[in-house]
Amino acid sequence: MKRIRKILGGLIAFSVVFMMLQGCVGEKNTAENAVFFKEKAKKIEQVIQSNFYDQKSNLYFETTLGKSGKDEKKFSYLWPLAALFQAYSEMPQIQKSLDKYYSAQDSVDVPGLGYESFVIAWGGGQRYYDDNQWIGLTYCDLYESTKNPIYLEFAQKIYQFGMTGFDKETGGGIYWREYDQSTKNTCSNGPQIVLALRLKGLDGANDTKFKYMETAKKLYAWVNKTFKSPENVYWDKINLSDGKIDKTTWTYNTGIMIQANALFYGITKDESYLKEAQLIATSSLKQFAPNGQFPDTLWFNAVLLRGYTSLKEIDGNSQFLDAFESDAKRVLETQMSSVDGLIGTKEPKKLIDQAAMLEICASLGQRK
Repeated sequence: MKRIRKILGGLIAFSVVFMMLQGCVGEKNTAENAVFFKEKAKKIEQVIQSNFYDQKSNLYFETTLGKSGKDEKKFSYLWPLAALFQAYSEMPQIQKSLDKYYSAQDSVDVPGLGYESFVIAWGGGQRYYDDNQWIGLTYCDLYESTKNPIYLEFAQKIYQFGMTGFDKETGGGIYWREYDQSTKNTCSNGPQIVLALRLKGLDGANDTKFKYMETAKKLYAWVNKTFKSPENVYWDKINLSDGKIDKTTWTYNTGIMIQANALFYGITKDESYLKEAQLIATSSLKQFAPNGQFPDTLWFNAVLLRGYTSLKEIDGNSQFLDAFESDAKRVLETQMSSVDGLIGTKEPKKLIDQAAMLEICASLGQRK
């Protein structure tokens, strides 16, 4: 009996040492990967400035054709610029470029801060609620890091602008773009939930005035009722003309709802939100990366990464980030040119893809 106990004791001790060594190896690999992604982020940043930035106009090109002059409407639409703003918000050129999309439309029901879909001087365009919401989230990041109240003010105004797209048709929800009541989309509601929750955390004293938490809960309930699939990922939109749901599933719609649940949990400590975030994250791997490879919708995937990162911060589970990191390496190996460093498999190369991989690499470069 004593011999058996001795053997068991030895096995247990060996197991403990083995697990400790495995943990050390895991930490080392994470640190090495972080260095790898930081270096790639620096490279992509340089590539963007070299190939997409027009110093004369202080604008960015939509594609690599812009620099060659072969693209008539050569400058970027707001969406890729918003993606770049999120990826590298402190770059002063980007904030100056955004100013050229800014549309101050003051009226009874439309707050003054909103960005049009194209450069104002080149004809402008419609104001999309989702594009503005992504920018609002970046302003939240900037306010959190700098405490400059101007960024909080911008985020508040974009939040207010987003709510002008809300009505009770189809039971609630925000339309996709201003003055267009044809669809309500997950992508124009999920970011508004996250924006409301971010502002609740950063500006809780004004919750009564702006109704951050009330808004977040109202939109959260509507999105889940309308768009959550039996597979626990999210459909794309509802058409108001016939009430039909477009059941396309994009990674970003699911990613933003993982982040929403993580933020709800962080504020309320309600375990149901944590369990929901974990359920959606698990389902997302089955839906989008059954063989370990995510779709080549790079910026949509960057938003999914935001969800995974938010979840990891509260439950410590690295499973989803590990899976994403592995596939990010595949993308860099197969889609990053060894000649010019540009990302993409087709010509012309797009700013949105460069911005997406900049955010992905910068985010993975911060893993610990």
